[in-house]
Amino acid sequence: MTTYRIAEVGSDDDEPIELSLRLDDEDDEVVVRVARDELLPVAQNPQAFVDDIAAQESPSAEAYPWPWTEPWRPAARSKAEYLACAGRLDYVRGLAARAPQGMENTNLLALPNAGGLLDGGVCWWHSRMTRNAFYLAYFEPEAERPTAKEARSIVAGLMFPREVVRIPGFPDLRAFSAEHRQVVQQRLERTQILEGLFQFCWVNGLAGVTETTPEDMRARMDAIYAQVRDEGIAYLKLQMPGIDAHAWLVSDMVPIDSGYRLLLVDSSSFTPYYREYTFGMTHLQMGTSGRAVPTLQRIHELRWMKKAIADFVEENA
Repeated sequence: MTTYRIAEVGSDDDEPIELSLRLDDEDDEVVVRVARDELLPVAQNPQAFVDDIAAQESPSAEAYPWPWTEPWRPAARSKAEYLACAGRLDYVRGLAARAPQGMENTNLLALPNAGGLLDGGVCWWHSRMTRNAFYLAYFEPEAERPTAKEARSIVAGLMFPREVVRIPGFPDLRAFSAEHRQVVQQRLERTQILEGLFQFCWVNGLAGVTETTPEDMRARMDAIYAQVRDEGIAYLKLQMPGIDAHAWLVSDMVPIDSGYRLLLVDSSSFTPYYREYTFGMTHLQMGTSGRAVPTLQRIHELRWMKKAIADFVEENA
């Protein structure tokens, strides 16, 4: 089995962080040097970042005078139920919706965005796994629970959306991921290393701007709205000051007179929350941590999932 050893070199505040990564069964070593003042706030103090996001949450759904397009619902708990609703916009939006007051959204992962390189989190991959589960997972709570090997296979299937994933022995994603927390975290971190360093996806965190023109910002938000309205849950990269970026899932989006209201699934919060975009804005505010400009990404991944669902439905017709 391949494992990774990660060491941080350089303890002085004025010294850059040097990240050394080596595979146990390889001689090659990957070294990344990062100036401390270029780190995303979550990497400098992850708990403070999470607390800040929570403190800045928008009002609950009950504060708004109209309902969102879909109420919350639990995930499908049989193959037959899944086949009846798999991939439908009302179904996946219901999974990602804010649960009724006093309830938790059990369709989310039980572990927060944490760990990762330099303890800076795994938000890109956490958000992707969550969206993949909305589309591809169904549960059979009365069936026998998976073995450790089967659980690892399930988690890999949730990370890489190639086919529909059956999760036996659990009623929902929260229960499954709570039981197999370490397996999920290891998969998120391993994928971060694989894609972020060896496939150079970390360059994605360098691309983009933290503020733009009002016209460009509106064009971005219009494109996001069209994606959410017509295609489904959107994956956004949020470019922030520094070398890194955060991620949101937009599960619902409603036009208002002055712009848009967004329903967000954020890996830094266990509760979906709301943000508003107003025409004329040049960025979105990430709590008090900084500016962010959203970019639609992973559109192809959504199309792969829809193809996997169509194949599954055809096979079980």
